[in-house]
Amino acid sequence: MDSFNSHMPVVVIAAITTKIKSFSFTVDLPQGQPLEEHSQILAFQVTTIDQSRLDGYLGALDAQQVVDLKNALRTAWGIQ
Repeated sequence: MDSFNSHMPVVVIAAITTKIKSFSFTVDLPQGQPLEEHSQILAFQVTTIDQSRLDGYLGALDAQQVVDLKNALRTAWGIQ
């Protein structure tokens, strides 16, 4: 997805929340890993936005969080 994002005026994003709920289509982000607050990625809320709407760099997912996000996306979209 990074190659797509680097060549287009838009980026693909997933919503993030601090209202923690345990579902198979969310990814837990413990406090400080990479965000300041304990958060979750909502893999069922994916969209594109113009790159100009990005408000700075907040951090990067670690390798396990990337795996967890891929699995959550598969679950949310019904892909096996």
